[in-house]
Amino acid sequence: MPDWQTPNSEMNTAAASKVIIATTEAEKEEIYRLRYEVYIEEMKGERRHTEANVAERRFRDELDDYAVQFYVRQDGKILGCVRLNLRRDGPWECEDRFELEKFAPAYPIQLTMASRFAVHQAARGSVVMMQLCCALAEFMQKHEQRFCFLDCHPKLLPLYSRLGFRIYKPGFKHPKYTYVIPMVMVFGDLEYFERVNSPLLPIMQRYPQITVWRDLLLRNFPAAGHTFMSPTVDVEAFWGLLGANLIGPTADIERPEVLAGLTEGETKHMVSTGQVASCHAGDPILCTGEQGREIFLILEGSFQVLGEISPHDQDEMVVRILVPGDIFGEMAFLTNGRRCSTVVAMENSTLLILNAKALDRILKAEPQLAYKLFRNLARIVETTYYETILLADRPLSSMLTHREVLLPVILPTPYDFAKPVQGSLTVSDLDRTMADIFRGLAKEETELLFSLGRPVRCHPGQIVFQAGDLSGEMFVILQGSLIELAPSNRMEADVSAVYLCGDVVGETPFVAAGVHKRSVIAMEESGLLGLSTEALHDLALTVPRLAAKVFRNLAGIVATRFQHQIEFSGTALMPASMSLLGAICREQP
Repeated sequence: MPDWQTPNSEMNTAAASKVIIATTEAEKEEIYRLRYEVYIEEMKGERRHTEANVAERRFRDELDDYAVQFYVRQDGKILGCVRLNLRRDGPWECEDRFELEKFAPAYPIQLTMASRFAVHQAARGSVVMMQLCCALAEFMQKHEQRFCFLDCHPKLLPLYSRLGFRIYKPGFKHPKYTYVIPMVMVFGDLEYFERVNSPLLPIMQRYPQITVWRDLLLRNFPAAGHTFMSPTVDVEAFWGLLGANLIGPTADIERPEVLAGLTEGETKHMVSTGQVASCHAGDPILCTGEQGREIFLILEGSFQVLGEISPHDQDEMVVRILVPGDIFGEMAFLTNGRRCSTVVAMENSTLLILNAKALDRILKAEPQLAYKLFRNLARIVETTYYETILLADRPLSSMLTHREVLLPVILPTPYDFAKPVQGSLTVSDLDRTMADIFRGLAKEETELLFSLGRPVRCHPGQIVFQAGDLSGEMFVILQGSLIELAPSNRMEADVSAVYLCGDVVGETPFVAAGVHKRSVIAMEESGLLGLSTEALHDLALTVPRLAAKVFRNLAGIVATRFQHQIEFSGTALMPASMSLLGAICREQP
C-alpha cells in the first residue's frame, strides 16, 4: 500500500475537513457514477468518452488504476470528486505534449496531474470545488510534489488561472476529446500565488518558499513568464498587449467588428473576461460537433474554417479564411449548441479566448455594453450568413425548429404589390412562447417592446418587402405565414422558405448595412409586428438591458438559421479563394 493510502483517510486541514481519499472499491464506484452523471449525461460526452460504461452508468479509465481519488460527502451523498495521478506511479495520457522531461530533476518523481473534476449540480456555487482544490494542494505539499499539471478546456482558463496555474506552452488537440491548453502550478512560488491572489495562498504560506522550480520553468518555457496572458496576473500588461494588437495607434488591423462602438472602458471590461493563448500551425481549435461556448478573437496569425461538402459527404474543404480581428465560436455561444465547423490554425497564432459565462454576466452588470456586444454579434453573424450563402449562389433554407421547409416550387406572376394595411394586434402568452425574439423577456418587457412596434396586417399575396429594398424595419410574425422568394434564372421566382408564427423576417438591413436579400410575401392573412431601428435605438438609451436581450435573441435567431442551413446543405458554401480575397481586402487601407 503506497504511503498516502490509509483506510478512509480524511484530510485533516480546516479548509478541507470533509474531503476524503477513497480507498475502497465501493467509494470509487460512487465516484465513477458521479463522473458519469456530469461528463456523460449532463455534458453529453458519450461521443468523446468512449471508455464510459453506459449500461452500468459508470465512467472510469486506465488512469484510475493508480490514481488518488478525492471526494466530498454530505448526508451520505458524494457531491464532488477529483483525481490525482503521480508520475512516479505510471505514465499519463499525452504526456509528450507536456514535455515533462524538461522538468528534470523533478521528473518523474515529483510531478502530478489533476483531472476528472466533477461537482454535483446541487453543489455548484458551494464550497465543494474549493475544498477539493485545497485538499489537493495540501496533499501535494505534504508529499513534496513540485509541479502539478492539467490539460485545461478553454472555458476553465479563468478558474485555474485564479487558483495559481499558468499557461506555459501552446495548446493541442487531445486525441480523445477537444482542444486543451497545458497549465502548470509551481509549488514554492509564493510570489506568484500572491500576485494572482490565489485562494490557495494560506496553504502555500505554511511551506517554505522555493524559487528553484519557478526558475526551471521560466528557463525552459519562457512563455510561462508572460504576464500579459491573463488579467488575473497583470491587468496592465494584459491590456497593453490587446491595445497594441487591436485598437492602439500602432495596431496592424482595424478595430475588430465585435468591439465596434465600445468606449475604451467598455472594451477593457469586455476583453478582461478573456485569456490569451497561443497555438501551433495545424492545431484544430474547434471541431464540428464539439460542445463549448467560448468566443475566440484572433490577435495574430490566421485560421481556416473547414466544412463538409454536403450532409452526405464527410470530406471537408476550406470555406473561409480568418485573419486578425476576426472571431470564431460565436455561433455556439449564441445558440447554446454544438460547434458547427472545424477551425484550424494556418500558422503559429495568438488568440484571446472570451469566457462565455463572463459574457453572459455582462447582460446583468453592464446592460449598455451588452447591447453593443450583442448588436455587433448579430451584425457579424448576419453578414457572414448572407455572404457565405449568396456569394456561393446557394438557396437559403429556413430551418428553425418550428418552421416548415418546402421544396422549390414556382409561383405565378405578376404578384399583388399592394402595400400592407395598418391594423390592431395584441400580444398573447402564445406569442411570447412562439416568438424567439421575446425569449427571456419578462411580461412587462414584452409588452413594452410590443408597444414600440408597428402592427401590420397582410392579405394573401401582398408583399411585405422586396429584394433590394433598404429598410430599417424587421417583422415578427404573430399570425399567419410568409414565403420567401429566391431569385431565379427564369421569369418566375422560387420559394426558398416558409416562415411561420414566431419567426422573424427582414432583419438583414436592421442589423447589418445593406438591403433585403429576398422578397417576402404573405401566404395567408397574416399579422406582423414591425420593429424599426429607430425604436430599438431609443430603447438602447432608455432601457439598455431590454435592448441587449432583443439583440441577443436576434443574433441567436440568425445563428440558428445558419446552423440549420449547414445541416441542410453542408458548409462548403463559398470557395476558400473567395474568402481569402475578402480577408485580404479587409486588411487594405
